[in-house]
Amino acid sequence: MRTAFVRLAVGLSAAALLLPARAHAQGFGVYEQGACVMGRAGTGVASPCDDGSSIFFNPANVAATHDVVSVGGTLIGPSGGFTNDVTGIRGDLTEKNYPVPNLYLVKGVPLNGTINRVAFGLGLFAPFGLTTEWPLDFEGRFLGYKTKVQAVYVQPTVAIRIANMGWT
Repeated sequence: MRTAFVRLAVGLSAAALLLPARAHAQGFGVYEQGACVMGRAGTGVASPCDDGSSIFFNPANVAATHDVVSVGGTLIGPSGGFTNDVTGIRGDLTEKNYPVPNLYLVKGVPLNGTINRVAFGLGLFAPFGLTTEWPLDFEGRFLGYKTKVQAVYVQPTVAIRIANMGWT
């Protein structure tokens, strides 16, 4: 019994040490799509806000949202640098701020009284993107000065509330 436990412990320890490091995916993701959700530390899926950012975080909540127009944005200031291992020369990214806008429109259709049963929404937002720009005298200038990755989404949404779950 003790031998089996020791083998299991050694096997699990070896597996933990030999497993690859965790991947840091979504490095270009922009989740700052609404001030309310940012104030709630990104819990827009579990606790949706009454603004239009539900179109991004939880489209089903559009049926519980009142008519709204939400306009916002975030400034992203990438920073970083590169040091050549051979020469020791360091180059730093050009410091700039890049705006990431968002626009959400929600229109509810009241049926059976004042409770919205059907709602329509339209979202215009950028969930992915990054820009890096290096000085003109950067050591890696022959590889590129400016790199820009961006994706702008236009998302139409229709939400239907089948049952009243205590929402007002």
